[in-house]
Amino acid sequence: MHNFTTHAVEILGGKTNRADVLLMEIVNWLEGIEGIARLSRDWKSTQPRGYLFWIQCLVTKND
Repeated sequence: MHNFTTHAVEILGGKTNRADVLLMEIVNWLEGIEGIARLSRDWKSTQPRGYLFWIQCLVTKND
């Protein structure tokens, strides 16, 4: 995980739904699908938007 991503998780993670969406966008930009998969698995059911975002990324990239 990138140092910036680590700080973003600490600052944004779990604060609001919008903050979580921004965090997912940051992770996707810096780490790609692998980062989104990791984040979604870490969040599990506490933030189901992680799985939805992951699926959207997979569909967009045709994976």
